[in-house]
Order: sequence, then C-alpha cells, then structure tokens
Amino acid sequence: MMDFCYVSSALIVVYIACYPKNELLYRAVFLISNGTLGVSVVLFKNKCVLNVSEYITSLFLHIFPVILMYNLRQVTMPYEATLPEAERWFTQHPVDESFQWYKNIVVPYGIWFTWAITYYLIVFVCIGVERLRAGEYDYLFAYFERREWSNKLIVSMGKWAPMGLMGFHFAFFTITQLTVALIAFYSTKFQVGFMLVLIWFSLNITEKYYSAFFKFTKNVRLQ
Repeated sequence: MMDFCYVSSALIVVYIACYPKNELLYRAVFLISNGTLGVSVVLFKNKCVLNVSEYITSLFLHIFPVILMYNLRQVTMPYEATLPEAERWFTQHPVDESFQWYKNIVVPYGIWFTWAITYYLIVFVCIGVERLRAGEYDYLFAYFERREWSNKLIVSMGKWAPMGLMGFHFAFFTITQLTVALIAFYSTKFQVGFMLVLIWFSLNITEKYYSAFFKFTKNVRLQ
C-alpha cells in the first residue's frame, strides 16, 4: 500500500474530505491524477476484468482519479460558482492565470520526493529486496520483476535495481507531469479528450482480453 498510486489516491481523499478549499492541494492532486496516474492506464494496460482483483484494482486506482478530477473541475466547481461563498465546499479552478512555478512544479515534486524517500526506506531498507522476491509483499518492484522485459533489466542492475526503479519512476513522473498533466490543467478540451482516450484504451484492451478468453474456452470445449 506504499506504492505511489495508493498514496496519491489517499491524498485525493484527504483533499476532498479535509481540505477542499486548499488550492495548492487541489492543484497537486489534479496534476498527479491527470499525469502519472492517468498515463499509468496505458503503461499497465489496465482493463476492466471484474473477476480479477489485480486488474480491477489497478484500473480503479489509475483511471478513477482522472474521471473524478473531470467531474470536480467541469461539473461541481462551475455549479458551486453560482452559490454564495459560504455554501461552497471546494476551491475554484484558476482561470486565465500565468504559469505558477511554485504551485505547478515545486509542490508536486515535493510530494513525490516525500513519497520516494519514505517508500525507499520502508520497502528497500526495512523490508528488503529478498523478502519482496519471496512474495511476502506485493509492491511495484515485485510487479516489474514478474514482467519479462523489466525482469531482465532488474537482473542486469544487480544491487542497484531499487535505485533503478526509483530513477525510472522519477523520469516517468517528470515526463507525465510536465506534459499531459499541465496541458490538462490549463485546457478543458484536452482534459476531456485525455479522459476519453483513456476510457477508450481501457475498453479496447478489455475487449481483446475477453475475445482471447472466450476463444480459448471455446477451443477447450471442442477438444
């Protein structure tokens, strides 16, 4: 439960339940949702397979925040703008603002580095790679070890594999935050399009999964 997607989802809950008028926290969870979490739908090829908990959990953690931020920004906030200030629950999405380096860069990266340091100390120092490989804990490191392409890379890195994973995550976070996340924050049309593309992608992967599954079961019955 220490992986970035879980921590980010918890942060979204904290924002909505406890600090809905905190503009810095809103911006941070918006950017993370439409950046790292959203693009992870493609990275992990998330599909809606309801009877496989790993698949449905991963899909929910990655795509639900994107849909939630769409609803919050383009449905809830415009409605609340018509209400008196005292009756509003959430802050308002900024309009026609200039680029904010501190709000757009420093705060999200501060969250990432806080998570990364804590994650590394708990997962790789306290728990250790050997216990991860033994299957005692199912973290992101174990996920990538089970994939053929990434397993070869992890093996080749030896004792530096944990640092390699954190370096990969940092690069992924940076690329997604400085591209799709910021564009979505300043463009409502892009935000909607990005969300729809992710939904289409997931449904397409799901359709291919079930097509292969039913083809396999049909062949089994015919044998």
